[in-house]
Amino acid sequence: MYSVLCIDDAEEQLQAITLQLIDTYHVIPCQKPFHAITNITKHKPDAVILDLQMPKINGFQVLEEINRLPNPPPVLIISGYTDPLFVVRSLHLGAQDFLSKPYTSTMLRHRLTKIIQRSLASKTTNKQIPQEPLLIGESPAIQTLKVEIQTFANSDLPILIYGESGTGKDLVAKLIHELSNRNKGPFIVRNIGAIPSSLIESELFGCDEGAFTDAKAHKGCFELANGGTLFLDEIAEASHSAQASLLRVIEDGCIQHLGGHTIHEVSFRLISATNKNLDQLISEKQFRSDLKYRLEGITLHIPPLRDRKTDIPALTHHFLAPHQADITQDALSKLYDFDWPGNIRQLRMCLERARILAGSSPIQPEHIRY
Repeated sequence: MYSVLCIDDAEEQLQAITLQLIDTYHVIPCQKPFHAITNITKHKPDAVILDLQMPKINGFQVLEEINRLPNPPPVLIISGYTDPLFVVRSLHLGAQDFLSKPYTSTMLRHRLTKIIQRSLASKTTNKQIPQEPLLIGESPAIQTLKVEIQTFANSDLPILIYGESGTGKDLVAKLIHELSNRNKGPFIVRNIGAIPSSLIESELFGCDEGAFTDAKAHKGCFELANGGTLFLDEIAEASHSAQASLLRVIEDGCIQHLGGHTIHEVSFRLISATNKNLDQLISEKQFRSDLKYRLEGITLHIPPLRDRKTDIPALTHHFLAPHQADITQDALSKLYDFDWPGNIRQLRMCLERARILAGSSPIQPEHIRY
């Protein structure tokens, strides 16, 4: 049985958490936050639950002290604060997860088990850093994005990536996976917008044989991603039924095959992406607000290429280098003059055409066709 140290100066809150966890964990209550370090050193808990809202001491201060220890236990922050700044600051200071109030006991146990298992796994595996850079460029916007990815990679909070079509949302998701403690597990990609509505439940949850006409038993993407990362692209295209199903899995961490009766527990890092304004879709009753709040535990914004044109030379070299192709300065200048509505994907195709037109000669301005 895993042991959990619960830090909260409110006795009734400690009692409530103890009742929620006592059947699954050995709960160690700590009503005096100033004694947190002493309790961790003495009991060596597998995880810590820390409330930020304590009048006598700042929860962030306690979090900092915990993470100064040689081998700190993973910390799950519980807070009534929903401002993203509190989430970001908690993760920067070393918290492994952040759970906003109100929450269910199922959600609490699920999140707690995930950070404990991930902590144990990280002690026995070495992280593999990608050999090839997936994010090309040194512009301020890309530098900021790289720092954010490094900061958030090891949290299990869901990530929602915003970016126009062609900006590389899939590459960002892949990089997060490779830098995370789940990099030994699978990286499963599904484009929600490409799945027919009649098959969405089967694709997400899997099904048992005979669940519907001609149905064959198979695992869904939730189950396939168990132990790793699930990347759902074009999340804004999800139907209302798919949104409800996804919300249920995020909250409970359990699935049931279509036509089946067995409950399967799953543990995966969820990364979603969209090129649409979810707030607008919510106002139009096209997207669930409660799902949006669950998906954007962390939000990342990928800038369009027109806002990072200083990265065009590096991107151009990256795309041409495998073909040993050259480009003249005049042609490169022509690339700067375009706004690239299709972003990096459009730039890559443009350079591919230019390389073919140029043959064995360096790419000239006349070879650049938008």
